[in-house]
Amino acid sequence: NNITILELLVSRVSQIRTITEIMEELQFNVYALIGPARVFRSDFAEAVESGWWQGSYILDSTPWLPSSIRGPGNFSNMTSQEFVEEYEDTWGEMPTYLAAAQFAAFCSLAQAIESAASLRHEDVAAQLRNMSLYEFYADISFGPTGPVTMQTIVVQAPSASDNVTTPQAVFPFQEATARFIFPRPTWAQQRCRITTRECSGNGGGTTRGTS
Repeated sequence: NNITILELLVSRVSQIRTITEIMEELQFNVYALIGPARVFRSDFAEAVESGWWQGSYILDSTPWLPSSIRGPGNFSNMTSQEFVEEYEDTWGEMPTYLAAAQFAAFCSLAQAIESAASLRHEDVAAQLRNMSLYEFYADISFGPTGPVTMQTIVVQAPSASDNVTTPQAVFPFQEATARFIFPRPTWAQQRCRITTRECSGNGGGTTRGTS
């Protein structure tokens, strides 16, 4: 059996792992899996590094990655790498996208205040409504009802077989840090590649994975 994409509506890495292993056992093949924002968790990475190669089939999304290759922000004049270094020096840990989002929010507010040359909330709000700010976090603008409008990043889960240990951006393509592998090969093909690297017959002579 083959279907294109399957969304997993479970929250624990152990549950996701069990589901993928059962899918392989049943040969219920998919081209990709959409995960519930778990590929960034340390236990997910540890599971992949310990041999759970099925986890590499999972796609996820995030507003920002520490490894983002976007250029310096127009207001902050910082790249993602510089922000990460400053954050780690200050707090002793890697920033999440929430930390970057808060920093970008303050950049937006400061830019609006400077552009308005005023602290009156009406003037600042008017600048925010018309804002289009390039930052290392994202292209920041605000919709007619207030929420920020921005494109999220699609990430592919790390693959121990490819010596990759952190999620990689694969879309949008201009911000990708890794090749987008889609569709993924069948479970049998991938297991064959990992265990023998010489596949034939049902194991598959070639994989379906493409960029």
